[in-house]
Amino acid sequence: YRDLFEHAPIGLWQEDFSAVKRRIDELLAAGVTNLAAYFHQHADELMALWNLVRVVNINQASLHMLHAQSKEPFIPRLHPPQHESQLQSFLAQLEALAQGRSHVDTTFMARRMNGELAHINMRLSISPGHQQDASNVLVAISDVSDLRHASDLIHLQSTALSAAANAIVITDHKGVIQWVNPAFTRLTGYTLAEATGATPKILRSGRHPDEFYADLWQTITAGKVWRGVIQNRHKDDHIYLEEQTITPVIGSDGQISHYIAIKQDITAQMRTEDSLKRQLNELQVLQTIATLGTEIPDEDAIIQQATQVIGNTFYPDHFGVMLLEQNGRFLRPHSSYQG
Repeated sequence: YRDLFEHAPIGLWQEDFSAVKRRIDELLAAGVTNLAAYFHQHADELMALWNLVRVVNINQASLHMLHAQSKEPFIPRLHPPQHESQLQSFLAQLEALAQGRSHVDTTFMARRMNGELAHINMRLSISPGHQQDASNVLVAISDVSDLRHASDLIHLQSTALSAAANAIVITDHKGVIQWVNPAFTRLTGYTLAEATGATPKILRSGRHPDEFYADLWQTITAGKVWRGVIQNRHKDDHIYLEEQTITPVIGSDGQISHYIAIKQDITAQMRTEDSLKRQLNELQVLQTIATLGTEIPDEDAIIQQATQVIGNTFYPDHFGVMLLEQNGRFLRPHSSYQG
């Protein structure tokens, strides 16, 4: 047994809680029913009970976990608590003793001998035959710092994705939607529940040929990033323009496991750009026409040239000039007039 204990792959502590158990029984006999409230008012007594725990032995895995060179700092008494969560964990153990339970699971922060904090999962078990006095208690501990860090990082990333201003879509390798963020709902009208299990085809507007989507799919299934502008259809049926980037996610097996699409509504932006382009073209046309007036003295020739410039720029099929007097009275149509 000693060899198994000493070289077990998880941290093990053999402890004696008998003195602690006697004091808990005295408190119960005195009518204390809420240990948490009692020890909140008598914090010094909680520390006194901490010091009553006798450590019989700890194994090598525990030393390694705590970066300790020997067992001396931990035997025969518990190392002084280094974090508030240790006292909260100890209180949970005392409540288990008071309720007659043989097992309790808790989590706390412990400081290693090098000063680093570690997240520890602990399971306390009273050995069979020792439930009355708790004189033989086995404590198993495991360092879950890396898992906790990974969990915190995942939570942080998930929060960032959910809060992102751009719409984000995650699909599996077949293109079936697994998750969308709130910005996707604002962009498309489809909620997470409505989008999950569907494919991005629910957004197709019918404005792109099949070849467009075939090229997109061929690009991303080859493991390449696709970027482009797509006309999509909102749930309420209106068409909008979105700028989209689709990135393949490669799994540990080297195969594509998911696709992540980031979408941005650029409808208003494109309208503004089109309007600016048109205004720029109009200014260029007016400048050209103004130049014609200084180069061509003949009125009809000026009108003919101006008509060609304006028509070719804005109205290549239907455009002409109607001559009016200054008071707006119709004078005559020019030869360019086609209406």
